[in-house]
Amino acid sequence: MQALLQNFLAYLAVERGLADNTIQSYGRDLKNYATYLANKKMTINSVTQTSIISYLLHLQGKGLATASVSRNLASLKSFFHFLVRENVLSSDPTLNLESPKQQKKLPQVLTT
Repeated sequence: MQALLQNFLAYLAVERGLADNTIQSYGRDLKNYATYLANKKMTINSVTQTSIISYLLHLQGKGLATASVSRNLASLKSFFHFLVRENVLSSDPTLNLESPKQQKKLPQVLTT
């Protein structure tokens, strides 16, 4: 998976021209995911939509904010789309997964 990750990060830099900070965020998110997969004794070929949802729930359980979980999902979606595009995988397990919605807070009303 390490080689796939390096190829993906190079693709983000060269072909998509993303900023260094963005690429670092993707790299950090995906390295954490690779560690999670290794701990679960899973390979990139065995990833399913259900296992991705389990990972996102794991992140929420660790106390990550909804925005951070959404960013992780965006990183995963981009990575798996790349793997399908490069014919590493035949299908994208992130297809049809939606980001968790952030809870909207009502604005505070000032009174005099």
